[in-house]
Amino acid sequence: MIREFQKEDAPRVQKIALKCFDNNIRQDKKLYLAKHFVKSYFKIKNIEARLDHQYEFYVLTENEIIGFVEIQDGNTITNIFVDPPYQKQGYGTQLLKYAILRCQALNPKLDRVSLDAETQAIKFYEHCGFTSLSRSKTVMGVEMTMMEIKLKNN
Repeated sequence: MIREFQKEDAPRVQKIALKCFDNNIRQDKKLYLAKHFVKSYFKIKNIEARLDHQYEFYVLTENEIIGFVEIQDGNTITNIFVDPPYQKQGYGTQLLKYAILRCQALNPKLDRVSLDAETQAIKFYEHCGFTSLSRSKTVMGVEMTMMEIKLKNN
């Protein structure tokens, strides 16, 4: 079940984000600053601040929170994480589809949804219909590729 984020979800959300960062992004790289940023980004006060400024946050539950997605300005997916033991079971796809539908509900004339994908996630997003743009950036040592999915006209 996907539902709106609640304040008491913050510790579990932060734990999932840090596990995903360690397992999927950091691996054998140091990236200390990036890890500190992830830890801070998912503190309750920072999540609530984003929710007050054009962000939406949803969690996926199966007896407990196993993943989450964050949307900015109704057209950009800023974060999508699935707890490592639950990865490759369709939960990421479920969260991604939910986020895209939510963006379309917020803006029926929207023609594309974008995101920045970490290198390890590019194939997942391509499988879901996203295409890589020619732009990339490095954020605190983590290489990100800009991607988008074009939406069918409603």
